[in-house]
Amino acid sequence: MGENYPENYPSPSRPLLLFLRKTYVRAVLLFIFIASLTMILFPIREELPVRPGTSWVYRYTERLFSNDVLVQEYRAFWRYMVANSTGTQALVLMESEYQVGRHLPDGSWVYDHGKERSSFIVDIKTRQYVGSLGYSSWWIPSEIKSDDVVPIWSSFLRVTGTAPRLLTLGRPLPLYRLPVECWILGFQSEIEDLTLYYEKTTGFFVYFSFQYKPWPNTLVSGERSLIATNLDWPLFSLLQPFLIPIFLVTLALLSITILDEVLRRLLPI
Repeated sequence: MGENYPENYPSPSRPLLLFLRKTYVRAVLLFIFIASLTMILFPIREELPVRPGTSWVYRYTERLFSNDVLVQEYRAFWRYMVANSTGTQALVLMESEYQVGRHLPDGSWVYDHGKERSSFIVDIKTRQYVGSLGYSSWWIPSEIKSDDVVPIWSSFLRVTGTAPRLLTLGRPLPLYRLPVECWILGFQSEIEDLTLYYEKTTGFFVYFSFQYKPWPNTLVSGERSLIATNLDWPLFSLLQPFLIPIFLVTLALLSITILDEVLRRLLPI
């Protein structure tokens, strides 16, 4: 275990090798490697603390094109708040503040503004609207896996995989960015294409984009994004996007220590 190196010893970074030789460093790396691998293979599922006062806001945009010309645009902020919760069911209030723009034949635009309110009841355990077989679009079970079929609205969406996504939250709070790992759900037909993102640990909605063709030469496209919430994201939700990078870095460092040990045994000193 000496620290003398032969002239032909391939050591481009001796300080790093000396550091990695320390027993406690290897122990820490091994612990991080095993912990990250375990969490990747057996992810933690957590319940969101949905209670009275829990709120979230979506920004929604929908555009109507006719012969590739934008003829109408709908923009809205959808604000949700849990007004009451019994522990098994939640009464959710929804308020929409919207603006509709219409393209006139003379090339100008006219705009209408308005507000709408509605309410609905969600079963907290199943995450379904009461009286419906489909899940709420903003909250689905997290115990899903690739290729599962998930009913949302009147569509059956398939889980196509996972991907990290950066949330930009800042309305009405100060702007900040939150990276989260998401399930990707999709549905495609001859006239419709849907893609939805849900945070993996909790199953909470993050992003939705769509387009469909209701008539020939007509296209409707849009998106909905989570832009603000007072949800207390579980710790694992915050760790999830970094697990694979941490796993790969620790694997690389452990591989260096193994290679270093092998070379030191094979090469004469």
